[in-house]
Amino acid sequence: MTDAIRADHVYTVREAAQLIRISPRTYYQGAARGELPVTRIGRRLVVSGAQLARFLGGEVVDESTSRADNEGSRPREAFREP
Repeated sequence: MTDAIRADHVYTVREAAQLIRISPRTYYQGAARGELPVTRIGRRLVVSGAQLARFLGGEVVDESTSRADNEGSRPREAFREP
């Protein structure tokens, strides 16, 4: 598999797990511990390509970032309502 991580793409947890060659279950467990990037949208968990590339320390294919990408990198406490 030679898939490049695209910063302008939003991946499912399954797709993100495939990109880094781990099982989806392992990804979910890592995300629950705060070790792997994930963003909750309603009841779904997704991973932005920019988050995943930053986590892996690799180069981002598309340098454009959106507000959603930046929000995903903040600590969980930042998402709590006042």
